[in-house]
Amino acid sequence: MVELRAKFDHERFRWLDQARGVVGLLFIVSGITWFTNGSLVMGESNLGPTYLDHGYNYYQGIPPMITIIDVGQSIFLFMVGLSGYIAFSSRLQQGGAIMAWRYAVQRVGVLYVLATVYEYVSIASSKGSFAYAVVMEEFSWWDLLVTDVIGILAVGAAATYLFIFLIRNGQLRAWTGIGLYGVHAFVLALYLVDRNTMPGNALELPDWPMQTIGLALVSILGSCFGQWIVEGQADLRQVMKVRVVPVACYCLMASYCMEWLEPSDHHVVNITLGLLAAGLTGLLIAVMYALYEIGIELFVLGALGRNLLLVFILCDFFMEYYFSVLPEASLVKYPFMAMVFLGMLPLVVVVFIARYLDTRNIMFRI
Repeated sequence: MVELRAKFDHERFRWLDQARGVVGLLFIVSGITWFTNGSLVMGESNLGPTYLDHGYNYYQGIPPMITIIDVGQSIFLFMVGLSGYIAFSSRLQQGGAIMAWRYAVQRVGVLYVLATVYEYVSIASSKGSFAYAVVMEEFSWWDLLVTDVIGILAVGAAATYLFIFLIRNGQLRAWTGIGLYGVHAFVLALYLVDRNTMPGNALELPDWPMQTIGLALVSILGSCFGQWIVEGQADLRQVMKVRVVPVACYCLMASYCMEWLEPSDHHVVNITLGLLAAGLTGLLIAVMYALYEIGIELFVLGALGRNLLLVFILCDFFMEYYFSVLPEASLVKYPFMAMVFLGMLPLVVVVFIARYLDTRNIMFRI
């Protein structure tokens, strides 16, 4: 939803915008590298940094190869949960359940509108026609509502709002999320559902939206960190010292242990990857808070962080069409052109748009 800065904004959390900006920056880069990876099998040259792309684009096996980009979507959902708590709880306390749920329905509704537009444009462009009848033949409501990228955001946000409302105690909600992640791990370990590890579901297992469920649980864990920050905002140094950093370290240690039992998997977002995302994001917000406390604040990160949904939309909607018109042969032959037109120009354009809107106090909220 597009809006001006409202009375519910927390100016004292500008450091959190910086942390969100780092996530947005990684998302832009991942959108670029997604279209620049080559193929060893087909002999196609790689044009971008491999460590800033999904590991499965270069190696598909068991266990999967995991890069920071494979953790990126989970980190994004963690931030959705953290920010969601700040916004939802403010309205819950100041205006009651009706105001809070009105906000929640608006946010989820906007995401589904975006998901519908994206699905429509994607199918119509592949068909070469925007005719209604042609598009609707291929339309998948299940994908749109549950498993597509924006649909996953909507499900994660809705689940987070529900858990915030039902379980007001942050520590109890955190343990509930971990418990549900245990069930998630149990289902995966027994191969009760398809894990997307074999082409075409060769074992003919039930196809449950395990990735969506896993990401929703990450968002719920993020809401717990958000609650600790809100409740301890009078002394954020103590919150970072007692809650955020220790819990983040515990999550990283638990993730390492789980790697030996249930290796991280981007396609199902299992408990190992979820704990890794929680740990990395916890340390990220602690670092950005520390930098803010000593007077370091980058306007680029702030602009991206306050317009994180805009970054998501620009990358997911328009990046593919931009890369489709570039002369690939020339980019392979001339690395300087690849650096400018692939690596730099999309990044500069998104940052410029985010900065322009930020100077006018216009934000696309999540």
